[in-house]
Amino acid sequence: MRARRAAGRFFSLALALLLVLGVPAGAAAETAFTMSPQGAVTKEETTVMRGSAWLDTRAYAYPDGARLSMMRLRTVGGGTAAQDLGKLTLDGTVGALHRWDEATKSWYNIQLQTGSYPAGTYHLATPQGSALLVTSQAYLDHSNGMIEHLPACDGTLNVTATGTGFLFTLRSPALPANVHAEWFLIRSDAQLVDWSRSDSLEKWSIYCFTGENRWCYNGYYYKAPDSYYPYGPNYFHNLPAAYIVGRMMRDEDQPASAYLGLAMLDVMDGLRNSEGYWPSLAGSTWLRDDYGIGPGYFDTRFNIDLAVAMLNAVSRYGVEEWRADLIRFGDYFCGYAERHHFDYQLGDKVGWLVQDYAHKDGGKPTHCSLNHQAAEAVFLYRLAALTGESRFTETAELLTLGIENSAPYWIRQDGDLHYYRLPDGSFGRKDYAYLTYNDLLELQQYVAESRGTPSALINGLLTSKKLWMDANGVTDYNK
Repeated sequence: MRARRAAGRFFSLALALLLVLGVPAGAAAETAFTMSPQGAVTKEETTVMRGSAWLDTRAYAYPDGARLSMMRLRTVGGGTAAQDLGKLTLDGTVGALHRWDEATKSWYNIQLQTGSYPAGTYHLATPQGSALLVTSQAYLDHSNGMIEHLPACDGTLNVTATGTGFLFTLRSPALPANVHAEWFLIRSDAQLVDWSRSDSLEKWSIYCFTGENRWCYNGYYYKAPDSYYPYGPNYFHNLPAAYIVGRMMRDEDQPASAYLGLAMLDVMDGLRNSEGYWPSLAGSTWLRDDYGIGPGYFDTRFNIDLAVAMLNAVSRYGVEEWRADLIRFGDYFCGYAERHHFDYQLGDKVGWLVQDYAHKDGGKPTHCSLNHQAAEAVFLYRLAALTGESRFTETAELLTLGIENSAPYWIRQDGDLHYYRLPDGSFGRKDYAYLTYNDLLELQQYVAESRGTPSALINGLLTSKKLWMDANGVTDYNK
């Protein structure tokens, strides 16, 4: 019943595209994943030609009637003229518009009214329902999975008050040849974001897809640092960690986080390579120069962070289809750790410090960062608890022993921690302000659960780091 009400309050975006673009109907829906106990989430994917461009559509339908649509317009030949990309309506004579302004780092909040609005992430709501949308942004593809944002080709949002509701029109300017414009939206007959919550403004200022974070049809992108190649001022690299997805899977009582985060994970899950991991496609100048590692390498932290997001999805939303995928990745990582580590022995116990990076085509052994190591062990302890597979506990213990057996070497003279252990056996580089502390604190929790008692050696690292943070005014660490 709720799904039928939702259909009445919103134009289906697929229907809107039929009206605006004249494209044919899509393929039959298939189950993408199942939320337990809510039910199956279906997905439809279509690719059709429209004029001199290809239109790709991926639409998710949730058990409660919410809909999420991801779209990409790929130009060929001479490009495309300015056009309307799609329309949707929302019932209600009053409503609110929220938009995070990336330039001023502030919220733009007004009553819904007729007008034209620039590119951005928009939250639209009336008492009858809500929508979240990101206007179109155009990109040019480069090598190594890099994309270049073309700000002059960004789309806009037009709002028209109809008397009984509001009509929203997504518009694109003329696009040059061989670029792709990307946009997405969620719509629901419920409220997608609870703006009365004290944390909503801060949370959704981070969940902005027109700043450093970008979501495209083929995955998650992040602003490229100048140490990546190829490089340009508006370049974005594919990021396996998908930062926002990880945060969304930790959110509670945020419907938009669940809808968007789960769909993004579904896409990211399909991007693993045949070896079982998510490669970093961009080139890194320092990995190339220091270790002879080229584009397409395995980054332990990026992969672990995404795997943890999937693990949270299984635990929180009951997406059991991803359990097998997590086991597959866990097996890959355990094999990787066995092949790429430094031994540390204390008494009769040997532990491993796992190298942060490697490439299937070769390269020198790389360093081991303490934050990578701790996060890896946490993931394995959690995966063991989820699956009951003892091999994951065994590898987690080897990684924990690696930290414990090398504990004295991590502490700097000023009480802070070293960032990494180099292949030559030396420890160096200044640590993050609090990230590693948070990782070690979480690891201590799972060590205590697994062993029945916390680790005294890890506690020593935590104590030293906390004294340094307190002395240096660092307060953002987990309590």
